[in-house]
Amino acid sequence: MKCIIVGKIYYLKIRYSCVQLIDYLFQRAVIFRKKIIDNLPEILDLTICCDKLPLPKNWASKLKVLTYKTMTEWNNKFGDKNTQIKIGYNYMKNNQQASIEQELENQ
Repeated sequence: MKCIIVGKIYYLKIRYSCVQLIDYLFQRAVIFRKKIIDNLPEILDLTICCDKLPLPKNWASKLKVLTYKTMTEWNNKFGDKNTQIKIGYNYMKNNQQASIEQELENQ
C-alpha cells in the first residue's frame, strides 16, 4: 500500500509505475486484490478521475490511458465476481469517456 501513498505526490511517472505494479500484483494475489478494491475510489481519483493532473501533460495522458486499459481488463476478468470493480469501471467510463477517447486519439 506504500505505492498508493507515494502516488499522492505530484510525479506522474511514479503514479504510472504504481499503476503498473498494482496491476501486476492485482492479477496474482487475492489478498492484494482485496486491499486495492478497498482503496479503488482513491486510486481512480489519483490516476484518471482527477481533472487537474500535474504536469507534464504527456505523462498525464499516458497515466489516464494505462488506468483505463487496466480497469477495462480488471472489469472483464473480475467484474462479475466483484461489484466494486464493476462500479468503479462504470463510474470511470461514464465520467471520463470523452477525455479517454481524446487521449487515445492523441497517442
